[in-house]
Amino acid sequence: MKIKFIVAVNLLTVVMLSAFYVFQIIEVSEYDYQIRDYKQELIKLKESLTRLENVYASSSSLANLWPAINDLGFEEVEEIIYVSVEEQTFAAK
Repeated sequence: MKIKFIVAVNLLTVVMLSAFYVFQIIEVSEYDYQIRDYKQELIKLKESLTRLENVYASSSSLANLWPAINDLGFEEVEEIIYVSVEEQTFAAK
């Protein structure tokens, strides 16, 4: 009688531990799928960021600035002459 009880308790323990093990395996595989999905999403976001950086770089280049400068009526300078002014020539309070 006592041996049947011990066998039953051991069997119940093995079944419970097996069920817990299966539950853990299922949880680990679920987390693995989530990690894989997040990695794929991260790759897509990095690609999108690269595209946006390229769009920003091309839109803010000087080549796109020249038409706006010409529309304002500015002209390109051929020669720059710097004038030096002494500090004593200014009126100060």
